[in-house]
Amino acid sequence: MPIPMVTYDPINRELRTVPDFFAARNSSIELLSWRKGIKKGTEIKENTELADIYWDDGTKDVLKAPTGCAGIIESTNRRIKYEILHIPQPQWLLRLRKA
Repeated sequence: MPIPMVTYDPINRELRTVPDFFAARNSSIELLSWRKGIKKGTEIKENTELADIYWDDGTKDVLKAPTGCAGIIESTNRRIKYEILHIPQPQWLLRLRKA
């Protein structure tokens, strides 16, 4: 089973990076670009396309909301530390409002 790029923490209502995914990849993120409309107050559900991820090898992936990640966005992280995504201690990408 492949390692996921992100995981959802339902207790803290955070979408977080999975360092093992980034450690296993042979390229680094150049940019995570939030999709239009992904901002505070937007309601999302599982599989919502959240961001485009551009890699230094010229490829692009789409970041989608994983299982359980549904609700209204409280905030998005605009200060992601790309250079340390592979180091243990996940970074939060998105927080949902408390229900």
